[in-house]
Amino acid sequence: MKILIKKILLSVFLAGMSSGLFAQLTRGSIALTGTFGLGGGKQKNDQTNSQGANFVTTDQQTKQFVFLPAIGYFVTEKIEAGIVLGVSKNTTINKYQPPSQTQEIKNEQPFNGAGLYGNYYFINQEKFNMYGGLQILFGSGTGKVTTTPYNGP
Repeated sequence: MKILIKKILLSVFLAGMSSGLFAQLTRGSIALTGTFGLGGGKQKNDQTNSQGANFVTTDQQTKQFVFLPAIGYFVTEKIEAGIVLGVSKNTTINKYQPPSQTQEIKNEQPFNGAGLYGNYYFINQEKFNMYGGLQILFGSGTGKVTTTPYNGP
């Protein structure tokens, strides 16, 4: 529960910090933006056979990391164009505990890339502004799957 509260507070803090980045929307301005994200979770699944006996237990753990720094240039007061770099990694660990064999399967998927983006700002004279954008990211990554015997929890 404490970890969830820390994640929520960090998200609120980062959202507040990012709102100050768009204070000046003038032609010729440079914007340093980006995305940073961490995620993860755990899940346990029990599968039973037709007699109701526990057949397979699966413990799944996921971890995600995303970092997308970007730099943009305001072509007009409402149009921003820029470049973005991307680094991410997703890891999923499944621990299977069937009656015959217990094993762990680890799937790692890193990704590195670069791309272009464009944003259009809907500016009004109030304190609330919105924008819509398009981002194209090209990159590559190589996945790795590892299966090892597992001795249980």
